Amino acid sequence: MDTKYTLIGSPCSLYTGKLRSYLRYKAIPFDETLSTQSCYKSVIIPRTGVRYIPVLVTPEDEVWQDTTVIIDKLESRFPNNPVATPDAVTNFLAELLHCYGDEWLVIPAMHYRWSIEENRRFAYGEFGFTAVPDATSEEQLQVGMQLAERFAGALPVLGVTPQTIPAIEQSYLELLSDLNACLTQSDFIFGNTPTLADFGLYGPLYAHLGRDPYSKRLMDEKAPAVSAWIQRMTFSSPLDTTVTALTDSGLITPIIARMADEMGDVIIQTLKQVADFAATGHAEPVPRTVGSLSFSIGDISGQRKTFPFLQWKWQRVQACYGQLAGQDKATVDTLLAPLGLLPAIQAKVEAPLVRRDNQLWFA
Repeated sequence: MDTKYTLIGSPCSLYTGKLRSYLRYKAIPFDETLSTQSCYKSVIIPRTGVRYIPVLVTPEDEVWQDTTVIIDKLESRFPNNPVATPDAVTNFLAELLHCYGDEWLVIPAMHYRWSIEENRRFAYGEFGFTAVPDATSEEQLQVGMQLAERFAGALPVLGVTPQTIPAIEQSYLELLSDLNACLTQSDFIFGNTPTLADFGLYGPLYAHLGRDPYSKRLMDEKAPAVSAWIQRMTFSSPLDTTVTALTDSGLITPIIARMADEMGDVIIQTLKQVADFAATGHAEPVPRTVGSLSFSIGDISGQRKTFPFLQWKWQRVQACYGQLAGQDKATVDTLLAPLGLLPAIQAKVEAPLVRRDNQLWFA
């Protein structure tokens, strides 16, 4: 039996980048293979039932999908260099930023990739190479353009429109500044070793915003400490250090404040709309979207689809919050209350979601 794992994904996939970084950090033996068209037909779709990458094939020939689930499973198998810390407050804040990176930074990541001509042309070639690596460059470009249509067409679904783009760009530049300040003071978000926060943020900040050519130049110019952090997150060798929590430094407060301003009401609306959808008695599994909702970035408002997956990820944040007690809970409440995020943290989930067979179902 092969003792290595196999990572199936794409160089330009944000979630593939996240998982690759994690595997390297944990020193888990793995090979990587491209998610080619033939791989989709022979492995990804028949073995997972969905079309999402990355997937991880285990030495036992299990096929795992979704980076959050994969990391959970691998943490139990490989306890060395854990991404959790002994500090409950740090763990909660890391889960919070993990959700932010995975579920919200996809907005600027997708905007800069598909709205900027230079990035879009680069992505065409990347998509084509991944799908048909043995084809000519001209053939890869044509295939890449065809495959990219679905992704570029998702911008309005995420709320990226001509009206919201100026606010999205302004928010992203301010986030870069906040992250740059944090990462100037420490190697990783919470100190000298990475947590879930680093891996959640790394996905979009590396694969889209730190790798596509226009976005990379922008990051290098505006946030050199973030660019340096991306290089550290490649993990040519694992770290053997103890986390030094920086939760009292105020460095992450502006980042969480931005998350609260932009995501807080979206989360509350999502919980309600998922509950409303559950009450209609529709057949399961739960679809990828269940309606539309309003959101605001800065002074600009827009509309986007409602994603039940955000609720599933938020349930994890709430579960982590529910484990806090005593001074730990008081510390978190004191931090989050002025930022306006407690209503979303404490919102009741009327229709809990579970993940089964790589899809969402009502519990």
